[in-house]
Amino acid sequence: MRILLISQYAGSMEMGMEYRPFCLAREWLRSGDRTLIVAGSFSHLRRMNPTGERGGFLREEGVLFRMLPTPAYCGNGVGRARNVGRFLWELSRRCGVLARDFSPDAVICASTHPFDFAAGRQIARQSGAALVFELHDIWPLSLMELHGFSGRHPLMRLIDRAESRAFEQSDGVVSLLPGLPRYLEERGIVPKRLSCIPNGATFPAGRRSADGETLRRFKALKKEYGSLVVYAGGFARANAVGRLAELARQLPRTAFAAMGEGVEKAAVAAAAPENLRLFDPVKPGALLPLLQEADLLWIATENLPLYRYGVSMNKLFDYMGAGRPVVFETPCLENPISICGCGITVPPSDKIETRRAVETLLQLSPAERGVMGERGRRAVAGRYGYPALAKRYRGFLEELVDAKREG
Repeated sequence: MRILLISQYAGSMEMGMEYRPFCLAREWLRSGDRTLIVAGSFSHLRRMNPTGERGGFLREEGVLFRMLPTPAYCGNGVGRARNVGRFLWELSRRCGVLARDFSPDAVICASTHPFDFAAGRQIARQSGAALVFELHDIWPLSLMELHGFSGRHPLMRLIDRAESRAFEQSDGVVSLLPGLPRYLEERGIVPKRLSCIPNGATFPAGRRSADGETLRRFKALKKEYGSLVVYAGGFARANAVGRLAELARQLPRTAFAAMGEGVEKAAVAAAAPENLRLFDPVKPGALLPLLQEADLLWIATENLPLYRYGVSMNKLFDYMGAGRPVVFETPCLENPISICGCGITVPPSDKIETRRAVETLLQLSPAERGVMGERGRRAVAGRYGYPALAKRYRGFLEELVDAKREG
Protein backbone atom coordinates (compact mmCIF):
# COMPACT_ATOMS: atom_id res chain seq x y z
CA MET A 1 0.00 0.00 0.00
CA ARG A 2 1.15 3.54 -0.76
CA ILE A 3 0.27 5.98 2.03
CA LEU A 4 0.52 9.77 1.77
CA LEU A 5 0.60 11.25 5.27
CA ILE A 6 0.19 15.03 5.48
CA SER A 7 1.38 16.38 8.83
CA GLN A 8 2.76 19.92 8.91
CA TYR A 9 4.77 19.53 12.11
CA ALA A 10 5.94 15.94 11.58
CA GLY A 11 9.40 15.21 12.91
CA SER A 12 11.50 12.14 13.66
CA MET A 13 13.77 10.65 16.30
CA GLU A 14 16.60 12.81 14.99
CA MET A 15 14.64 16.02 14.36
CA GLY A 16 12.34 15.81 17.38
CA MET A 17 8.57 16.12 17.77
CA GLU A 18 6.08 15.32 16.42
CA TYR A 19 6.96 11.63 16.47
CA ARG A 20 3.68 9.88 15.62
CA PRO A 21 3.81 10.18 11.78
CA PHE A 22 7.40 8.92 11.71
CA CYS A 23 6.74 6.04 14.12
CA LEU A 24 3.74 4.86 12.11
CA ALA A 25 5.55 5.20 8.76
CA ARG A 26 8.56 3.30 10.08
CA GLU A 27 6.35 0.37 11.10
CA TRP A 28 4.48 0.42 7.78
CA LEU A 29 7.81 0.38 5.94
CA ARG A 30 8.82 -2.73 7.86
CA SER A 31 5.57 -4.35 6.69
CA GLY A 32 6.34 -3.58 3.05
CA ASP A 33 4.21 -0.45 2.63
CA ARG A 34 5.55 2.81 1.24
CA THR A 35 4.79 6.08 3.03
CA LEU A 36 5.55 9.66 2.06
CA ILE A 37 5.28 12.21 4.88
CA VAL A 38 4.57 15.76 3.70
CA ALA A 39 5.60 18.34 6.31
CA GLY A 40 6.75 21.95 6.64
CA SER A 41 10.47 22.69 6.67
CA PHE A 42 10.22 24.69 9.93
CA SER A 43 8.42 23.70 13.13
CA HIS A 44 8.83 25.13 16.63
CA LEU A 45 8.32 21.62 18.02
CA ARG A 46 11.47 20.15 16.54
CA ARG A 47 14.88 20.16 18.20
CA MET A 48 16.44 20.44 14.77
CA ASN A 49 14.83 21.57 11.52
CA PRO A 50 16.20 20.16 8.26
CA THR A 51 18.96 22.06 6.51
CA GLY A 52 19.91 22.10 2.85
CA GLU A 53 17.48 22.70 0.03
CA ARG A 54 14.19 23.86 1.49
CA GLY A 55 11.26 22.02 0.04
CA GLY A 56 13.33 18.97 -0.83
CA PHE A 57 13.26 15.31 0.11
CA LEU A 58 15.00 13.67 3.05
CA ARG A 59 15.05 10.15 4.39
CA GLU A 60 15.50 8.85 7.94
CA GLU A 61 15.59 5.14 8.80
CA GLY A 62 14.09 4.53 5.36
CA VAL A 63 11.11 6.85 5.93
CA LEU A 64 10.75 9.43 3.15
CA PHE A 65 9.84 13.07 3.90
CA ARG A 66 8.88 15.84 1.49
CA MET A 67 9.63 19.09 3.30
CA LEU A 68 7.66 22.05 1.93
CA PRO A 69 9.36 25.43 2.45
CA THR A 70 7.88 27.33 5.40
CA PRO A 71 9.21 30.39 7.26
CA ALA A 72 10.66 30.39 10.77
CA TYR A 73 8.62 31.88 13.63
CA CYS A 74 8.47 32.20 17.40
CA GLY A 75 5.43 31.80 19.63
CA ASN A 76 1.80 31.53 18.57
CA GLY A 77 1.31 34.91 16.90
CA VAL A 78 1.31 36.24 13.36
CA GLY A 79 4.53 34.40 12.48
CA ARG A 80 2.97 31.02 13.14
CA ALA A 81 -0.14 31.97 11.16
CA ARG A 82 2.09 32.87 8.21
CA ASN A 83 3.88 29.55 8.58
CA VAL A 84 0.56 27.66 8.37
CA GLY A 85 -0.59 29.77 5.43
CA ARG A 86 2.65 29.14 3.53
CA PHE A 87 2.44 25.40 4.16
CA LEU A 88 -1.13 25.26 2.86
CA TRP A 89 -0.19 27.29 -0.22
CA GLU A 90 2.84 25.10 -0.98
CA LEU A 91 0.75 21.97 -0.46
CA SER A 92 -2.06 23.17 -2.73
CA ARG A 93 0.48 23.92 -5.49
CA ARG A 94 1.70 20.32 -5.40
CA CYS A 95 -1.59 18.43 -5.26
CA GLY A 96 -1.40 17.30 -8.87
CA VAL A 97 2.27 16.30 -8.63
CA LEU A 98 1.73 14.32 -5.43
CA ALA A 99 -1.31 12.55 -6.89
CA ARG A 100 0.49 11.70 -10.11
CA ASP A 101 4.03 10.91 -8.95
CA PHE A 102 3.27 9.15 -5.65
CA SER A 103 -0.16 7.78 -6.65
CA PRO A 104 -1.29 7.00 -3.09
CA ASP A 105 -3.83 4.34 -2.13
CA ALA A 106 -4.63 6.29 1.05
CA VAL A 107 -4.26 9.96 1.99
CA ILE A 108 -4.12 10.85 5.71
CA CYS A 109 -4.66 14.48 6.78
CA ALA A 110 -2.96 14.57 10.18
CA SER A 111 -1.76 18.12 10.85
CA THR A 112 -2.71 19.54 14.24
CA HIS A 113 -5.09 21.93 12.46
CA PRO A 114 -7.84 20.81 10.02
CA PHE A 115 -6.86 23.16 7.19
CA ASP A 116 -4.81 20.58 5.29
CA PHE A 117 -7.97 18.61 4.55
CA ALA A 118 -8.96 20.55 1.42
CA ALA A 119 -5.65 19.75 -0.29
CA GLY A 120 -5.75 16.17 0.95
CA ARG A 121 -9.22 15.75 -0.50
CA GLN A 122 -8.03 17.07 -3.86
CA ILE A 123 -5.07 14.66 -3.92
CA ALA A 124 -7.35 11.75 -2.98
CA ARG A 125 -9.82 12.60 -5.73
CA GLN A 126 -7.13 12.85 -8.38
CA SER A 127 -5.51 9.56 -7.37
CA GLY A 128 -8.66 7.63 -6.42
CA ALA A 129 -7.32 7.17 -2.89
CA ALA A 130 -9.18 6.64 0.36
CA LEU A 131 -9.24 9.83 2.43
CA VAL A 132 -8.65 9.84 6.21
CA PHE A 133 -9.00 12.74 8.64
CA GLU A 134 -6.90 12.21 11.77
CA LEU A 135 -8.05 14.21 14.79
CA HIS A 136 -5.44 15.15 17.40
CA ASP A 137 -7.28 17.83 19.38
CA ILE A 138 -10.91 18.85 19.27
CA TRP A 139 -10.84 22.25 17.62
CA PRO A 140 -11.98 24.93 18.12
CA LEU A 141 -13.03 23.70 21.58
CA SER A 142 -9.41 23.34 22.71
CA LEU A 143 -8.57 26.92 21.74
CA MET A 144 -11.71 28.26 23.35
CA GLU A 145 -11.16 26.51 26.69
CA LEU A 146 -7.37 26.80 26.87
CA HIS A 147 -6.95 30.31 25.49
CA GLY A 148 -10.33 31.95 26.09
CA PHE A 149 -11.43 32.52 22.48
CA SER A 150 -15.09 33.26 21.91
CA GLY A 151 -17.06 30.80 19.82
CA ARG A 152 -18.13 33.81 17.71
CA HIS A 153 -14.54 34.70 16.83
CA PRO A 154 -14.09 34.50 13.02
CA LEU A 155 -11.11 32.14 13.35
CA MET A 156 -13.06 29.80 15.63
CA ARG A 157 -15.93 29.70 13.13
CA LEU A 158 -13.50 29.02 10.30
CA ILE A 159 -11.87 26.17 12.22
CA ASP A 160 -15.27 24.76 13.17
CA ARG A 161 -16.42 24.68 9.54
CA ALA A 162 -13.15 23.10 8.40
CA GLU A 163 -13.31 20.40 11.08
CA SER A 164 -17.00 19.63 10.42
CA ARG A 165 -16.30 19.35 6.69
CA ALA A 166 -13.44 16.94 7.37
CA PHE A 167 -15.63 14.72 9.56
CA GLU A 168 -18.37 14.59 6.96
CA GLN A 169 -16.37 14.34 3.72
CA SER A 170 -13.60 11.90 4.67
CA ASP A 171 -13.90 8.18 4.00
CA GLY A 172 -12.81 7.51 7.55
CA VAL A 173 -11.82 9.30 10.76
CA VAL A 174 -8.99 8.28 13.08
CA SER A 175 -9.13 9.82 16.54
CA LEU A 176 -6.45 9.91 19.20
CA LEU A 177 -9.23 10.54 21.74
CA PRO A 178 -11.46 7.63 22.85
CA GLY A 179 -14.36 9.98 23.65
CA LEU A 180 -14.71 11.39 20.13
CA PRO A 181 -17.87 9.35 19.35
CA ARG A 182 -19.64 11.16 22.20
CA TYR A 183 -18.47 14.54 20.88
CA LEU A 184 -19.71 13.73 17.37
CA GLU A 185 -23.03 12.49 18.72
CA GLU A 186 -23.49 15.75 20.63
CA ARG A 187 -22.92 17.66 17.37
CA GLY A 188 -25.08 15.39 15.25
CA ILE A 189 -22.15 14.33 13.03
CA VAL A 190 -21.98 10.75 11.73
CA PRO A 191 -18.69 9.88 9.98
CA LYS A 192 -18.65 7.01 7.49
CA ARG A 193 -16.10 5.06 9.54
CA LEU A 194 -14.36 5.84 12.82
CA SER A 195 -11.44 4.25 14.67
CA CYS A 196 -9.66 5.32 17.87
CA ILE A 197 -5.89 4.84 17.57
CA PRO A 198 -4.05 6.70 20.37
CA ASN A 199 -0.45 7.80 20.61
CA GLY A 200 2.17 5.36 21.83
CA ALA A 201 5.56 5.28 23.50
CA THR A 202 8.30 6.80 21.34
CA PHE A 203 11.36 5.07 22.76
CA PRO A 204 13.55 4.09 19.78
CA ALA A 205 14.51 0.48 19.25
CA GLY A 206 17.99 -0.78 20.02
CA ARG A 207 20.53 0.32 22.57
CA ARG A 208 19.66 3.28 24.77
CA SER A 209 22.07 5.50 26.66
CA ALA A 210 21.12 8.29 29.03
CA ASP A 211 22.48 11.81 28.92
CA GLY A 212 25.41 11.24 31.25
CA GLU A 213 25.41 14.61 32.99
CA THR A 214 21.64 14.64 33.53
CA LEU A 215 21.68 11.08 34.86
CA ARG A 216 24.49 11.98 37.27
CA ARG A 217 22.48 14.93 38.59
CA PHE A 218 19.37 12.76 38.93
CA LYS A 219 21.32 10.23 41.01
CA ALA A 220 22.74 13.02 43.16
CA LEU A 221 19.27 14.45 43.80
CA LYS A 222 17.93 11.03 44.73
CA LYS A 223 20.83 10.41 47.08
CA GLU A 224 20.41 13.81 48.74
CA TYR A 225 16.64 13.64 49.26
CA GLY A 226 16.01 9.89 49.33
CA SER A 227 13.34 9.87 46.61
CA LEU A 228 12.82 11.45 43.22
CA VAL A 229 9.67 12.54 41.32
CA VAL A 230 10.16 13.33 37.61
CA TYR A 231 8.21 15.25 34.98
CA ALA A 232 9.26 15.11 31.31
CA GLY A 233 7.32 17.08 28.72
CA GLY A 234 6.42 20.51 27.44
CA PHE A 235 6.30 23.57 29.68
CA ALA A 236 2.91 24.65 28.38
CA ARG A 237 -0.28 25.81 30.02
CA ALA A 238 -2.13 22.71 28.84
CA ASN A 239 0.29 20.57 30.89
CA ALA A 240 -0.27 22.60 34.08
CA VAL A 241 3.44 22.41 34.95
CA GLY A 242 3.09 25.24 37.44
CA ARG A 243 1.38 22.81 39.82
CA LEU A 244 4.61 20.82 40.06
CA ALA A 245 6.28 23.73 41.87
CA GLU A 246 3.34 23.84 44.31
CA LEU A 247 3.64 20.10 44.92
CA ALA A 248 7.39 20.39 45.51
CA ARG A 249 6.80 23.08 48.14
CA GLN A 250 4.38 20.75 49.95
CA LEU A 251 6.97 17.94 50.00
CA PRO A 252 10.31 19.66 50.80
CA ARG A 253 12.00 16.35 51.68
CA THR A 254 11.37 14.88 48.23
CA ALA A 255 13.39 15.78 45.15
CA PHE A 256 11.58 16.85 41.97
CA ALA A 257 13.03 17.12 38.45
CA ALA A 258 11.35 18.57 35.35
CA MET A 259 12.75 18.11 31.83
CA GLY A 260 11.58 20.00 28.77
CA GLU A 261 11.12 23.35 27.08
CA GLY A 262 8.22 25.74 26.55
CA VAL A 263 6.83 29.20 27.14
CA GLU A 264 5.99 28.49 30.79
CA LYS A 265 9.47 27.31 31.79
CA ALA A 266 10.68 30.71 32.98
CA ALA A 267 7.63 31.11 35.22
CA VAL A 268 8.11 27.64 36.70
CA ALA A 269 11.80 28.36 37.31
CA ALA A 270 10.92 31.58 39.14
CA ALA A 271 8.46 29.74 41.41
CA ALA A 272 10.56 26.60 41.93
CA PRO A 273 11.64 25.74 45.49
CA GLU A 274 15.09 24.36 46.24
CA ASN A 275 13.99 20.72 45.84
CA LEU A 276 12.68 21.24 42.26
CA ARG A 277 15.37 21.28 39.56
CA LEU A 278 14.76 22.07 35.90
CA PHE A 279 16.58 20.36 33.03
CA ASP A 280 16.81 20.69 29.27
CA PRO A 281 14.98 18.13 27.10
CA VAL A 282 16.86 15.05 25.90
CA LYS A 283 16.62 12.91 22.79
CA PRO A 284 14.17 9.98 22.89
CA GLY A 285 17.03 7.48 23.09
CA ALA A 286 18.26 9.11 26.30
CA LEU A 287 14.87 9.49 28.00
CA LEU A 288 14.11 5.98 29.23
CA PRO A 289 17.08 5.59 31.64
CA LEU A 290 16.26 9.00 33.16
CA LEU A 291 12.60 8.11 33.73
CA GLN A 292 13.64 4.80 35.26
CA GLU A 293 15.82 6.63 37.78
CA ALA A 294 12.64 8.13 39.28
CA ASP A 295 10.61 6.58 42.08
CA LEU A 296 7.47 7.86 40.41
CA LEU A 297 6.45 10.09 37.52
CA TRP A 298 4.05 13.06 37.53
CA ILE A 299 1.93 14.50 34.74
CA ALA A 300 -1.13 16.76 34.59
CA THR A 301 -3.73 18.49 32.46
CA GLU A 302 -5.73 21.63 33.05
CA ASN A 303 -9.14 21.22 34.68
CA LEU A 304 -11.18 21.74 31.50
CA PRO A 305 -14.40 20.16 30.19
CA LEU A 306 -12.74 19.23 26.88
CA TYR A 307 -10.87 16.40 28.64
CA ARG A 308 -14.15 14.55 29.10
CA TYR A 309 -13.52 13.30 25.57
CA GLY A 310 -10.23 11.69 26.58
CA VAL A 311 -6.48 12.29 26.68
CA SER A 312 -3.69 10.91 24.51
CA MET A 313 -0.54 12.78 25.53
CA ASN A 314 2.71 11.47 24.03
CA LYS A 315 4.57 11.50 27.32
CA LEU A 316 1.83 9.52 29.06
CA PHE A 317 2.85 6.44 27.08
CA ASP A 318 6.56 7.10 27.52
CA TYR A 319 5.92 7.18 31.27
CA MET A 320 4.12 3.86 31.10
CA GLY A 321 6.88 2.35 28.98
CA ALA A 322 9.44 3.28 31.66
CA GLY A 323 7.79 0.91 34.11
CA ARG A 324 7.38 3.47 36.88
CA PRO A 325 4.12 4.32 38.70
CA VAL A 326 2.44 7.56 37.63
CA VAL A 327 0.50 10.26 39.45
CA PHE A 328 -1.84 11.79 36.86
CA GLU A 329 -3.76 14.99 37.65
CA THR A 330 -6.69 15.11 35.23
CA PRO A 331 -10.50 15.33 35.13
CA CYS A 332 -10.47 12.42 32.65
CA LEU A 333 -11.17 9.39 34.82
CA GLU A 334 -11.03 6.89 31.92
CA ASN A 335 -7.37 7.30 31.00
CA PRO A 336 -4.58 4.79 30.29
CA ILE A 337 -3.13 5.12 33.80
CA SER A 338 -6.43 4.21 35.44
CA ILE A 339 -7.30 1.55 32.88
CA CYS A 340 -3.95 -0.22 33.26
CA GLY A 341 -3.71 0.28 37.03
CA CYS A 342 -0.17 1.63 36.78
CA GLY A 343 -0.62 4.69 38.99
CA ILE A 344 -3.09 6.99 40.70
CA THR A 345 -5.42 9.48 39.01
CA VAL A 346 -6.40 12.53 41.06
CA PRO A 347 -8.58 15.58 40.34
CA PRO A 348 -6.56 18.50 38.94
CA SER A 349 -5.72 21.31 41.37
CA ASP A 350 -6.64 19.14 44.37
CA LYS A 351 -3.47 19.75 46.38
CA ILE A 352 -4.45 17.42 49.21
CA GLU A 353 -5.27 14.45 46.98
CA THR A 354 -2.17 14.96 44.84
CA ARG A 355 0.12 15.12 47.84
CA ARG A 356 -1.58 12.06 49.31
CA ALA A 357 -1.11 10.13 46.05
CA VAL A 358 2.61 10.95 45.91
CA GLU A 359 3.12 10.05 49.57
CA THR A 360 1.18 6.80 49.13
CA LEU A 361 3.38 5.68 46.24
CA LEU A 362 6.62 6.74 47.93
CA GLN A 363 5.67 4.75 51.03
CA LEU A 364 5.48 1.56 48.96
CA SER A 365 8.54 -0.62 48.71
CA PRO A 366 10.57 -0.48 45.47
CA ALA A 367 9.24 -3.96 44.65
CA GLU A 368 5.63 -2.85 45.12
CA ARG A 369 6.18 0.20 42.93
CA GLY A 370 7.83 -2.08 40.39
CA VAL A 371 4.75 -4.30 40.21
CA MET A 372 2.53 -1.27 39.60
CA GLY A 373 4.85 0.21 37.00
CA GLU A 374 5.19 -3.13 35.20
CA ARG A 375 1.47 -3.01 34.35
CA GLY A 376 2.08 0.12 32.31
CA ARG A 377 5.20 -1.29 30.66
CA ARG A 378 3.32 -4.39 29.54
CA ALA A 379 0.49 -2.28 28.13
CA VAL A 380 2.98 -0.26 26.07
CA ALA A 381 4.75 -3.41 24.90
CA GLY A 382 1.34 -4.60 23.69
CA ARG A 383 -1.56 -2.40 22.70
CA TYR A 384 0.17 0.99 23.18
CA GLY A 385 3.34 0.14 21.26
CA TYR A 386 3.72 1.49 17.73
CA PRO A 387 4.00 -1.99 16.14
CA ALA A 388 0.50 -2.77 17.46
CA LEU A 389 -0.87 0.72 16.72
CA ALA A 390 0.49 0.71 13.16
CA LYS A 391 -1.02 -2.71 12.55
CA ARG A 392 -4.44 -1.49 13.70
CA TYR A 393 -4.11 1.64 11.58
CA ARG A 394 -3.02 -0.42 8.55
CA GLY A 395 -6.08 -2.67 8.95
CA PHE A 396 -8.37 0.37 9.06
CA LEU A 397 -6.74 1.81 5.92
CA GLU A 398 -7.12 -1.50 4.12
CA GLU A 399 -10.86 -1.52 4.89
CA LEU A 400 -11.23 2.00 3.50
CA VAL A 401 -9.18 1.26 0.38
CA ASP A 402 -11.16 -1.92 -0.34
CA ALA A 403 -14.45 -0.08 0.14
CA LYS A 404 -13.25 2.70 -2.17
CA ARG A 405 -12.37 0.21 -4.90
CA GLU A 406 -15.65 -1.68 -4.56
CA GLY A 407 -17.68 1.55 -4.54
